[in-house]
Amino acid sequence: MSQFEPKYRPNGKTSLGTGSFGTVNLVQNIKSKQLYAIKSIQQCNIQTPYEQEGVEREIKVHLKCRHPNIVNLYDSFIEQGNVYMVLEYAENGNLYNYVQRRKRLEEKEACKYFIQTCKALQYLHEMNVFHRDIKPENLLLDNNNDLKLCDFGWCAENIHLKRKTFCGTYEYMAPEIVSDLPYDYKIDIWSVGVLLYELLHGYAPFKGKEYKEIAQNIKNGLIRYSSTISQDAQELIKNILQKDPQSRLSFKDIYQSAFVQRCFPQQQGCKINQIISQN
Repeated sequence: MSQFEPKYRPNGKTSLGTGSFGTVNLVQNIKSKQLYAIKSIQQCNIQTPYEQEGVEREIKVHLKCRHPNIVNLYDSFIEQGNVYMVLEYAENGNLYNYVQRRKRLEEKEACKYFIQTCKALQYLHEMNVFHRDIKPENLLLDNNNDLKLCDFGWCAENIHLKRKTFCGTYEYMAPEIVSDLPYDYKIDIWSVGVLLYELLHGYAPFKGKEYKEIAQNIKNGLIRYSSTISQDAQELIKNILQKDPQSRLSFKDIYQSAFVQRCFPQQQGCKINQIISQN
């Protein structure tokens, strides 16, 4: 850590938040003055071989990722038994806080972040990895307000291998997880449906005072939409949030949906049809 020094934010703190197993702080490289986010995992938080394996997998997978909508992991090292990850700094914070400040997003802006999340996840799935913890807090915004997926602490390799590890964030869990059934990468697809709903409403579709109530609402699958939400947005969310994983839309289907075709912002001369043709 000798090459870095703490960088204090306007609130007088260096903390950027917490991730799975660790904390994230803003630092500056002493020589280059470049800002980075450093995720630190204390040795005391790695208690079991399973947790050690998880940290090693997080680093291995993240180091291989090079995608415009995924936060870069530049380096990792161990110092005094603690694990440190040197990450790209996304200066505009996370998507959760961004949405909360605005109450909800207009459909075109929501679609932009929804598609950028889909593109990041599609890239991971093509690498035979799924994330398992999609939520607005794990979606960061850079200085151009473009989205960057972060926190690979719950990622898993081999997307078609069924598993039963209970993980993720309650409101974003797929029915198969809360029903204690084997699941695969299609839980990520479910999560982007929940994400789109939350971006448009300002809150997740399945709420509750405690986990049991949230889980029951997810199993019931009853979704109520605001009258301000367009029919094509409702249709897309409904077709993603299918209880049967095999019935959920693919990314190609999502890109070709009426909502995305209507709302996707024409950024940098890139049209949605170009994205479809690339995948």
